[in-house]
Amino acid sequence: MEINRGSFKSGLIDPIFNLTGKTWLKVTGASVITNVVLVLIGIALFLMVLGSSNIFMQMITNPQSIKDNLYLLQSEMFVPSVILSFILFMLIALVIGAWNMYFSIIITDSQITTNNADFGALFGKSFNVKVFTLLGVLLLIYLIYIVGVIISFLLAPISGWLTFFAGLLLTIAMFRLILVIPAMMVGNHSLSSALEFSVKHIDWIRALKLFGIVILAILALIVIAIVVGLVSMIFLLLPFVGIAIRLLINMILGGFITALMVSALVGLYYHYAEEVVDAVTPEITPVDNPTEPSM
Repeated sequence: MEINRGSFKSGLIDPIFNLTGKTWLKVTGASVITNVVLVLIGIALFLMVLGSSNIFMQMITNPQSIKDNLYLLQSEMFVPSVILSFILFMLIALVIGAWNMYFSIIITDSQITTNNADFGALFGKSFNVKVFTLLGVLLLIYLIYIVGVIISFLLAPISGWLTFFAGLLLTIAMFRLILVIPAMMVGNHSLSSALEFSVKHIDWIRALKLFGIVILAILALIVIAIVVGLVSMIFLLLPFVGIAIRLLINMILGGFITALMVSALVGLYYHYAEEVVDAVTPEITPVDNPTEPSM
């Protein structure tokens, strides 16, 4: 089934899952690249920290004293170089995570608009300043949520129920901002325009429905993760190969979940985007009545 921008106007469920089926493999590839790069950077920073101290040499010269080496490693955990390396790794991880999300978004949008998501071409286009814009918006939304959670907990001395309902209302309110990211990344809205667009189309009733759908989806994913985890544990009985198979299963499941989430975001944007109407509904040109011949 071909997916285009107009496919999301009449419904969401079928087009979202069809779109996920077309993009999950490429989105999984983006996630694999992200994980590999993060692991390599983490290893490099870890070795750099070890190399800057005497730990690395002592672990090599005295490899059998595992307890002493672990104690020595623990004692070096809070030195400035380790703390700075950890902060640096977290900053890099945030940027790479934002890149992964942006790459997944343009893969999904390209599949919708051109019916072809060229992984290589889109990989080159993914190195865009929009990655930092996306990261900034995500951090802003998280900051708003954290501040709201703190305010909710400050209400605890008054009433525990008040804290609970304040937190619940805050969570539902955050769903009113769900279209901000796709509006900016896909629709090229400014931040203020994206906020206005999202709040306009996602009212409190729709936000409550989305909240319920997400809760059900999380419960379903938990059940799936448990089943997959139990099945993948069987492969652990196979040395080396079993571990590789379990990692492969986890990557596929993670890629599918990411593709489904991004497809839902982009599909929801096109469902409400006014400019899509012009692309779906052909313009009818009125035909002038033939003029009567003059006498």
